Amino acid sequence: MKAAATLEPTTATPALATELKSVGLEAVRALVLFGTATLAHLALLAALFALGVFGGIDILFYRCIAVSAVAAIVFAIALILVSRRTSWLTLRDAAAVTMVAASLNFTFLTLGPVTVDRSISIFINGHMTAEPDRVFTAAEIDRAFRDRYLTGMDQIARRMEEQRATGTVERIGDGYRITAKGKALIANSRLMAALFGADHRLLDGAKPSR
Repeated sequence: MKAAATLEPTTATPALATELKSVGLEAVRALVLFGTATLAHLALLAALFALGVFGGIDILFYRCIAVSAVAAIVFAIALILVSRRTSWLTLRDAAAVTMVAASLNFTFLTLGPVTVDRSISIFINGHMTAEPDRVFTAAEIDRAFRDRYLTGMDQIARRMEEQRATGTVERIGDGYRITAKGKALIANSRLMAALFGADHRLLDGAKPSR
């Protein structure tokens, strides 16, 4: 029985260096591919928004979902066509690149534009930026929030209509009532709050009125 072949140190070192170089080049190629694709996908999203795609959807978050779905389909088709005409991009690469780019950019949309559209923190900073040298008290911010954000921008009515559109509340005469979908939303939210340490006070509500 022949003994297993072993590499001498002088042979193993160049082989290891070649392997590491190959892995490094592949890693750089992947970074360039995924980074470039993510930027291209973001440009496609910006173009779709500029063209007014799904502009009839009033709730920005849901418009982001719809536009992102269209962008992912268009982007995937484009990459599949490229993969059939080149050797450096495979069908598997096209699928992986689309999923990564779409996921990263959807996260950006929810953390960026959607936050700007409805964040209380953004409102506070915007209000203070109007008078950057002024020192505000918490009471003054509270008053501005009630007078400008809640009353002036009619945000509660806007949110109630958004909830009606999503089906978590239903319109009853001049008022609203929680639906089964809304109750399920709160149940799931309580589970997430328990699992990830979120503030549960938003979920508790006031004591039921008689």
